[in-house]
Amino acid sequence: MRLHTRRGAKFQILNIGGRRIRQDDALIERLEERSRIMPFLDQMRLSGFVFSSVLKRPRGHIFAALVAWPLGAVAAPADSVGTKVHLCASCHGTNGLPSDQTVPIIWGQQPGYIKKQLSDYKNDDRDSQIMSSIAESLSDSDVSRIAAYFGGAAWPAQPKVSLPAAPAAIASCMVCHGANLTGAASPAGTAPHLAGQNAPYLIDTMTAYANGERANSPLMASLMHNLSTADRKAIAGYLAAMR
Repeated sequence: MRLHTRRGAKFQILNIGGRRIRQDDALIERLEERSRIMPFLDQMRLSGFVFSSVLKRPRGHIFAALVAWPLGAVAAPADSVGTKVHLCASCHGTNGLPSDQTVPIIWGQQPGYIKKQLSDYKNDDRDSQIMSSIAESLSDSDVSRIAAYFGGAAWPAQPKVSLPAAPAAIASCMVCHGANLTGAASPAGTAPHLAGQNAPYLIDTMTAYANGERANSPLMASLMHNLSTADRKAIAGYLAAMR
């Protein structure tokens, strides 16, 4: 598939299989996203993932016709959960530390939190093209076993750094996330382990809650909406330094 676009115009030219088709910017962006993730999805498919769809909830019949070419079903092997856990390391790090710090640490994360997030991706309550595609291939049993696997692992060791002064808002975090900020059961569900989490990921997550991009926790959305950008950055820096 080749994409030819004219940004800034009211329409763009899409070239698929020699056919030149006019489409709007929103559609082109979704097709470009599909072209970026296809190699990753192919790797997952060959590792035992089975997808019922690649792009969830396509908008419009024209879009569906353009992107609905088959991936081909592959039967999941008997050890599919082990295979999928191993594949998680391609983004989340083979040693528990992701090379991309906008990706969260999940080794040692609260299993109840992991289970909820996978379920939310699967049910479209949380949005991520790659994670939703992974989650939709998982059975409820897979989700529970994957959550138990990562939840039972040790939080990865990291070099110590100087801990900055605690922002005032950290006290509010401790109400749900525990005094040590390593996660805990709370009235809103299982709160995740935050201490030592990657700062860029934390900033992205808090920002997504604040601007409504992430809405699978009304409590977090309300809290983050009432914090300034500087406050959120200070919280992320403090939490990341708690190693």
